[in-house]
Amino acid sequence: MRFVPGRNVIVLAMAAASAVAAPAAAQQAAVASAVVPEALGAPPGEPARQLVIGQRIVRNERIVTGPTGQTQMLFPDEAAITIGPNSELTVDEFLYDPATAQGRLQMSATQGVMRFVGGRLSKTGGAVSLRTPAGVIGVRGGIFVAKISRDRLDVLFLYGDGLSVTNNNITQTITRPGLVITVSGIGAPPSPPGPAPGGMLGGMLGQLSGRPGAPGGAGPTPTDASVVNSHISAAASDNVPASVRQAGQAAPPSAPPPPAINPGAPPVRTQLNTVANQPVVVGVQPTLANPGLPRP
Repeated sequence: MRFVPGRNVIVLAMAAASAVAAPAAAQQAAVASAVVPEALGAPPGEPARQLVIGQRIVRNERIVTGPTGQTQMLFPDEAAITIGPNSELTVDEFLYDPATAQGRLQMSATQGVMRFVGGRLSKTGGAVSLRTPAGVIGVRGGIFVAKISRDRLDVLFLYGDGLSVTNNNITQTITRPGLVITVSGIGAPPSPPGPAPGGMLGGMLGQLSGRPGAPGGAGPTPTDASVVNSHISAAASDNVPASVRQAGQAAPPSAPPPPAINPGAPPVRTQLNTVANQPVVVGVQPTLANPGLPRP
């Protein structure tokens, strides 16, 4: 499974949009749109719970993934963040007015690999931020991937207007996709933007892609026995020629082709009914109303 917008995400986008009108007490911030266990969410004052597709993520909920865990969260402004294995992230605040596309999204992460795809809020400078132990990431209308640890930060800018990293009161900004900023320690300044080392992007994206056999947050994983008991063979066949013939028999008959037109043929007299129900002959010189007048 690969975390990209698809059928489930379209449905969940509707659920995420409903978060805007949710009661303030719910404090809903996002919806889990893809999950690969182990991925847990711990709302404030509550025990951790296993995340499933469609689960609401509330403000200040801490998301934790294990060595094989992955999850993706979809926000009402159409932003999305994908979280790889061994990651920790908290949605500190999410405020959004869909009528004006104004608000803010503030997150914090202590470790892990993450990819953020900006939504409507990210088009406003300073509205979206991700705080890490080694610096604060700000993005404007764009996409980035980040590798975060307790004493290092690597941020690779992939698309958009710009990205900034601030640490120890020093800020570096990227405006060209494909460049990276690194913070090598908690008190270290961000490095100037530079080309990403070979393999960096592939290594990050590899931790965000699904693995064969992962259920993606679905219910029980299908087995051979469950497939047989589903009687799917009645609807599908591995006999391709027979399936093609069956499809052809079920298809509606095709319309006959239009008659061929011969440009050298004489005009055809065709009767057309007008609103006044007066016959008109197509292709014949009409009779003048006053025969005494010269023809034009």
